Amino acid sequence: MIVEEEHLKMIEKLLTANTDVNAAAADNYKNWTTLQMIAEEKYLKMIKRLLMINININIIAADYDDQTTLQMIVNEKHFEMMKRLLMTDVNINIVAVDNDDWMILQMIAEQKHFKMMKKLLMININVNVAAVDDDDQMTLQMIVDEKHLEMMKRLLMTSINVNVIAANYESQTTL
Repeated sequence: MIVEEEHLKMIEKLLTANTDVNAAAADNYKNWTTLQMIAEEKYLKMIKRLLMINININIIAADYDDQTTLQMIVNEKHFEMMKRLLMTDVNINIVAVDNDDWMILQMIAEQKHFKMMKKLLMININVNVAAVDDDDQMTLQMIVDEKHLEMMKRLLMTSINVNVIAANYESQTTL
């Protein structure tokens, strides 16, 4: 991809000039960091290059539903980028403040993205956290409500607590 190669050359020049890659852009660029802008454009090579340096991958994008780069990538269903970020010290248990206060696993469940869910369940993700704003539902409760049978089966293979009561979800357990 010619455009990506040209942008990669520019990134190299900026890195050589000791540019602060963690700085957020101005309002007209949604207050995103360099990594977040590149993720939005789906430039996998550039993501890989930025991850080689000391970049903060857990910064929250104020103008993108207060999501981290990983949450943005999950929302946009960029599986290859998600896999690459999961190889870093990315915090997978951060709650997206303005996106129904969901964890990444809940975002994936809502999107019915089974491939992403399987990948996340292979790592140390907290499967027992409730969404703060969406009736305090647990991931399993969301999946059962939406009738995602394959996701439910996969989730039940984890250390999930099926007896947790959702505080604002009619005080019910999943079953």
